[in-house]
Amino acid sequence: MIGPRRAWWNRLLISVLLLMVVIHSVWGHLIPSRLLRVLKRTMGQTFRIGGVRLDFPFSLVLVDVGLRTGTPDLIAGSRQVVVVPRWISWPNKTVWLSAIKYEGLTIRCRRNWEGKLEVPRPPAPPAPSPTPAAAPAAAPPEAPWTVIADTVQVVNGTLEFVDEKTPEPFRAALTEVSLMGGPLTLPYGSPRLSLAVQGRFVGHHGHAAPVYCSGWANLEPRNFEISCRLEPLPLAAFEPYYRGPIQVRVYDATVKATAKFTAKANELDGRAQVEIGNLSEADLSFLGKTIADIKKLAGEGDRSLAAEVQLSGPVDQPAAWKVQFVAGNEIVQSMLRPLFSRGIENVKIKVGQQTIQVGLTPASEEGKSSMQEASKTVEESLKLLAPEEPAPAEETAPQPAQDSSSGTAAP
Repeated sequence: MIGPRRAWWNRLLISVLLLMVVIHSVWGHLIPSRLLRVLKRTMGQTFRIGGVRLDFPFSLVLVDVGLRTGTPDLIAGSRQVVVVPRWISWPNKTVWLSAIKYEGLTIRCRRNWEGKLEVPRPPAPPAPSPTPAAAPAAAPPEAPWTVIADTVQVVNGTLEFVDEKTPEPFRAALTEVSLMGGPLTLPYGSPRLSLAVQGRFVGHHGHAAPVYCSGWANLEPRNFEISCRLEPLPLAAFEPYYRGPIQVRVYDATVKATAKFTAKANELDGRAQVEIGNLSEADLSFLGKTIADIKKLAGEGDRSLAAEVQLSGPVDQPAAWKVQFVAGNEIVQSMLRPLFSRGIENVKIKVGQQTIQVGLTPASEEGKSSMQEASKTVEESLKLLAPEEPAPAEETAPQPAQDSSSGTAAP
């Protein structure tokens, strides 16, 4: 039998629980609907938001969030965005967030047939109408709010790219993107943003390979240090670029790369080591004719092409970059030797609308050592993202079963 005092406590507990349920239900309806109206009024025609809900205990979930680009082929949106608030200061107009999580983020870019790169961006605002001379001066705009997020996360993201300028449209994507970074300040402030990204590059006919990147960035003064690695990827993933007046056959060749890019006060210093392996004597051919007999150049040795591309110059001025191509092994050196014998030390390569001068540098022992050291540095920085797979355990022969009655091995 329950005593009067215990029955009173039970009734109080049930009342408190019911009150909490009612409060959460009311808040779960009023806050999202109110927030949705505020967000739509604030963002105007720039973003679309399908809905808002409040998850227990205090997480806000924005559903079907996307940038209104005005161009169906250009997309930037997320299936849902989870925001975990931490604190808000009205006097300082600052919002602190524990985390922002983008689920199913998709970004689609393209290069049109004219060679111009197009990325998702909101349509340009209409030009303001002229103000009469007698009209009072407009009030100064209010100071913007500052948002500080401790952690930014992307789960199952996708970055798509379509190149319409190739003989056959080239379609590629970085899929299964997982990103972890932070802290992030908007508008961009001085705190350093650390990040780690991994995904899967998918090219022509589904040829794919993993990609890993990690590093940090300080966006306002353009300081950053990023290390990346591309696992062996079949060159057939870029097949549309090998068609046209000049045709290249790649067969089973693969490409892998490691790169490190560093910028200080907008000055870029980048190095990328590239290795093309699984080559045969017909892998490098134009119009059906072999121009480089890899088997003859390499003999019975390693049949791969290794080189390093060095970049330097202002981050925001690619046309001013200095690009240097350094031969990484004897096969590449042998291929460049005819150019050196004719006094050719620079070649022009067109990238988009820009023509870049690429210097050719002979291989040297010092250069090879520097390449190996740079590649080792990248590998060390990516160990947490792409740990080496453990070696398979050695198989041991099965031991014969023991006959418990006699103590001898059973037949």
